[in-house]
Amino acid sequence: TAQRRRALDQATRAGAGVGALVTLYDAVSDHALKSALVSALARSGERAAMDKLIAIVTGETNVEVRRRAISVLASSDDPRAREALKNIGE
Repeated sequence: TAQRRRALDQATRAGAGVGALVTLYDAVSDHALKSALVSALARSGERAAMDKLIAIVTGETNVEVRRRAISVLASSDDPRAREALKNIGE
């Protein structure tokens, strides 16, 4: 998994698009890699990344990955992030 995370870091530095990150997230089951992908999505700042982060918060079954996504949304200024966080408490 450390090797996968290094590959992910290299891919994001090389400009891997949000679509590629989302596809990778959906394809992997390794929770540490999913957490790293959550961080990469957060750094992108793109609308599609925020859409995926919200989907992770509402649909991810792994508690640690979901917690990471919640943390990312909590530090976001995007109104959709605030709305998603309000909705998970209901």
